[in-house]
Amino acid sequence: GNIQLTEYRHDTEINEQKGEYYCDCSAFVGYVLNRTVSKDDTKGPFHDGRKKPLAMDYEKYFASLSGRTSDNGRWQQIVRVADAKPGDVIAWRHEVPKTNNTGHVVIVDVAPVVEKDGLVRVGVIDSTTLPSADLAGGKGKTGVGRRTMWFTVDKDGKPAGYVRGSRTSKPKVEDISIGRALP
Repeated sequence: GNIQLTEYRHDTEINEQKGEYYCDCSAFVGYVLNRTVSKDDTKGPFHDGRKKPLAMDYEKYFASLSGRTSDNGRWQQIVRVADAKPGDVIAWRHEVPKTNNTGHVVIVDVAPVVEKDGLVRVGVIDSTTLPSADLAGGKGKTGVGRRTMWFTVDKDGKPAGYVRGSRTSKPKVEDISIGRALP
């Protein structure tokens, strides 16, 4: 709510007091989780010794839970997109990661809605190169913001693909997993 300046960058520079958020998706999600549920957990499930976890780290961890709660009781896999709630984390990873792009990770902002054609609409908060629709005076800028996404699902409601930007775009199929932090 205090964003004054934001831009998608791989070098993280966040200053809450000034309202400046320069970061990529995984840095943003890590920043939020560190201030809410992770509490500086540098040895937690998403970390493997790098400075920050990447989108693929989130997706792999949530997928490893296989519909159960983590051994430390702090995370639960959410199997169906329609069951996601605000605060849940959705992550996907590219089959072949690129330099500085292993996938994407977002925080659910608005409960999913299953639309008539079966696509699941989800309001999210993330940091991306796509323009944000909600930044006052900053429309068209990259960085942290609220966006709408759509997910295709299989017969069991599991995420199979995603659409960002235009609802009518062809869905991109990736490995997608959802996690919920537990109290």
